[in-house]
Amino acid sequence: MQREKSVLSNIFIICSAVMLAAVVCLTAVFIRIGSNDYERETIAFVEHTVNTLSAELSQISDVHSESTRFLLDQCVKYTAVNVAICDENGEILLTAGEDRDMLFALTPQIIEDVNNNGYFTELGKADGKLPKAGFYSVTKTFGGNFAAVSYSAENLSLSVLLVATQVILSALLAICVIICVIYFVTRRLLHPLEEMTLAAKRFGNGDFSQKIKCDDTNQLGFLAYALNEMADSIANTEETRKNFISNVSHELKTPMTNIGGFVDGILDGTIPPESRKEYLLIVSDETKRLTRLVNNMLNLSAFEDGAKTLTLSKFDIMPIFISTALMFEKELDKKHTDVTGLDRAPFEIYADEDLIRQVVYNLFENAVKFSSDNGYITIEATKNGNNDVVRIRNSGEGLKPTEITRVFEKFYKTDISRGMDKTGVGLGLPLVSAIIKLHEGNLIVRSDPGNFTEFEFSLHEKSV
Repeated sequence: MQREKSVLSNIFIICSAVMLAAVVCLTAVFIRIGSNDYERETIAFVEHTVNTLSAELSQISDVHSESTRFLLDQCVKYTAVNVAICDENGEILLTAGEDRDMLFALTPQIIEDVNNNGYFTELGKADGKLPKAGFYSVTKTFGGNFAAVSYSAENLSLSVLLVATQVILSALLAICVIICVIYFVTRRLLHPLEEMTLAAKRFGNGDFSQKIKCDDTNQLGFLAYALNEMADSIANTEETRKNFISNVSHELKTPMTNIGGFVDGILDGTIPPESRKEYLLIVSDETKRLTRLVNNMLNLSAFEDGAKTLTLSKFDIMPIFISTALMFEKELDKKHTDVTGLDRAPFEIYADEDLIRQVVYNLFENAVKFSSDNGYITIEATKNGNNDVVRIRNSGEGLKPTEITRVFEKFYKTDISRGMDKTGVGLGLPLVSAIIKLHEGNLIVRSDPGNFTEFEFSLHEKSV
């Protein structure tokens, strides 16, 4: 993938640049250390050689003798140095060694230093006498003469080059190993990103069936988990949207079909004049049903979007229950349902009175619809600490555990409600839930299948 290649290339470029910088720095450090060590060891070697030679020459009285020549040749043979014997004025008397450029006469400054200190050692060009730099050491020997030993500094360059070569080769080997490790580690790290990219494309195309597999407990694992959660949320939202459209279409289709059919029947004369009033009443009821549906959807949308503001006040909730119960007097008498709890003392709550009136109406209507014949509806209002708690319980078939978790979903209707409630569209309880959430209260539903269903909402006494 292009993105993966780009990330991989960037990692390689950065790592390579860091490694090369490290190699350059390490090479410079090792060259410096190696050069200093070589200088110290070579100077010590030259000093040791000239002192040993001077001690051996001190036992020979004639500088031009065969013994002197033999001693110088042996010294050069085994140490590869260059040797010069100079008189007290610094002029060369005798030399030995293959590098003639390293043989030099002594300057007055060198002679003075030897006379004062007993020896003279330096890395350089012997006070300008040598055409090229070298190691040299001078000391006194027999008869006031001087023994001078020199060693070419070219060996220093060769040693430094050897050290640098070894460092560079070692660094290159390390770079190759590290790059291989980085490559495989990066591939492993980028594989989940590749999976996430492919999954994101699937999610974007509406395919949420395959989730991202990532068992890592690092940030990538958390990112994969978050993407999977996002996919589930989008899938749920999409499913909700489809269900919403389907439910709205279904709920609008039936009354509109009825209205259109009856109106057409009246207009074309299919429905006789004596029956028109009956059908017009049906048209009126269907129109009101459509109005309620649209109003409920608009109200629910306003609550969920936060467009609705609260008008808070302190009021007694019991008169609202009483007036609501009177609205359903016919239905209650028809089912012989007994309503208790309306005669309790006043119970004040702090809320939006109009919205709480709608909550009470929807919950009471729900209780009336699903209460059993010859059953009961119980109203209870209590205080629990700083909360005002209101409960509405009705006898009846109740709710299954799987239904309890869904009763506040828009357009959701239980199996029982589909048979018992022909006019509802499944927006009453979602409206109740939205209103209570707007008050920052709590809404709970309890049910004992075959016995009762209870809805409880609680609001804070002072602030919302």
